[in-house]
Amino acid sequence: LVGLSVATMVTVALSAFELVRYSNVFLVWIIVMLFATSVVNMCFLMGTFISSSTLGMFTILISYLISYTPFLVLSQNTDQYADSTKILLALLSPTAASLAVANIGNWEALGIGLTWETLNECTGPTDFGALTGIIMLAV
Repeated sequence: LVGLSVATMVTVALSAFELVRYSNVFLVWIIVMLFATSVVNMCFLMGTFISSSTLGMFTILISYLISYTPFLVLSQNTDQYADSTKILLALLSPTAASLAVANIGNWEALGIGLTWETLNECTGPTDFGALTGIIMLAV
């Protein structure tokens, strides 16, 4: 329920400020909702192993930041990695969401936007479509 409400508020804000002018708002909502749900699930999973709330908060924060670093590596050297490596790294939710949002940004820059027709097509230097990001967030 938390992921649903956060995804709705973020998508409404993105649409109101016309940041996703050309994209299908429902597809953007799906990506944001899956990302919010996966982050909450990751936090709950990490929290079950740690009994101290302060230690748990720092551990979850550090692990979240570490799980974002593969996107930074992939975005700098994207042509050096095979598609299987990208998909394996996209099992981490921040990496999958960042790759999908980067794809949305590239489609918006082209004036086309993320639509049902462009869902599985790749833009920019990455061979990673938004559909792959959605699938990896759902896993």
